[in-house]
Amino acid sequence: MKHALITGGAKRIGRAIALALAKDGWNITIHYNTSEKEARELAKTINADCVQADLSNIEDIHKLAKFIADGNFTALINNASLFEHDDLDPDGIRHKAVNFIAPHVLSKALRKGAVVTLLDSTLPMLKNMDNYKQSRQAARADIATLAEQFAPNVRVNAISLGPVLPAARQSQAHFDKLCAGALLQKPVPLEDITNAVLFLLNSTAITGNILFI
Repeated sequence: MKHALITGGAKRIGRAIALALAKDGWNITIHYNTSEKEARELAKTINADCVQADLSNIEDIHKLAKFIADGNFTALINNASLFEHDDLDPDGIRHKAVNFIAPHVLSKALRKGAVVTLLDSTLPMLKNMDNYKQSRQAARADIATLAEQFAPNVRVNAISLGPVLPAARQSQAHFDKLCAGALLQKPVPLEDITNAVLFLLNSTAITGNILFI
């Protein structure tokens, strides 16, 4: 049985991944923090389950890890992220928890199958976001380590994304600037992301890699 847990799966990229995996025959569990309405509406559409956890809270991270370890999951999609300016998280603790500690701990809880972590390729262009950058860089460095540690039972890969959708606190002008600075000078289509996730989930001999989109 193919069963995937998608963190931050209620909206945006996570929602697109959930829809694509459900279409491919996967059972889905949607993780959410505050987006309960959106999560439950999506769950009805694809006959999925929901689980709530605040990934900026270490206790919640470990509760969700136990939920994964106790379940019959064959895939984990680390999609949830925190994307805020430094002045909203001065010590960087929340960014570290959501963007690095949560993917690390949750990945270690998966007993079999594959992990796909979503990363960010636009880090050099971001201003006043050092805590976000550091947390993402730590997650990127963790991929090869986790892949080596969990082989052969669990494969660990990542997808490093260019600009996809404007963030909640991001102006359209800043998003357009990020797109203009990308190699292909356009946003990443959601379909490219979902196709890449399915490719990594279904490719049984690929681990420890970061696919750039």
